[in-house]
Amino acid sequence: MKTLAGLLISTALFAAGDPVKGKDVFIPCSYCHDVEAGVRKRGPSLKNLFLREKLTNGNPLTEDNLRALIREGYNGMPSYGVLVNRAQFDDLVAFLVQYTDFPGSDPGKNVFVRSCSGCHNEGEFKDLFKREKLANGKPVNDANVAAQIEEGGKGMPAFKDSLDDAAKKALLAYLKTL
Repeated sequence: MKTLAGLLISTALFAAGDPVKGKDVFIPCSYCHDVEAGVRKRGPSLKNLFLREKLTNGNPLTEDNLRALIREGYNGMPSYGVLVNRAQFDDLVAFLVQYTDFPGSDPGKNVFVRSCSGCHNEGEFKDLFKREKLANGKPVNDANVAAQIEEGGKGMPAFKDSLDDAAKKALLAYLKTL
């Protein structure tokens, strides 16, 4: 039986679900789980969930086993069976996949997928560093692009407090490859 990680990799990671909707599905989970590395609340962090071989209940990580764990609960985790339908499960998986650093993946692309792809597509940034000016009229250079990421503006949230320096540097390097 194929693991969920294998399934997701073979279907280009984002098959059926909507990660933006999945973020809403994750809200009740977020009281006990986080999606950042090294953060543990009441339950384990779900960062890199799809790189694990086994679930917390000891069962192999498969789509059916993950659905069952969410549906039935485990070891203090409540049952969400009646609250999460199939489409919401797919959305939740698409959301959680964003927090999986698959081997060989680009760290800057991972940051882009997690933090930017909800509002932007990569095509918007094609040849960004070959342009003369940003949308705010400032010249395109590392400092101004980094400032835009950190400060946000015109509906874009500021990421200065939600991305560490390494993530910002990786994102900037990734944007240069587009």
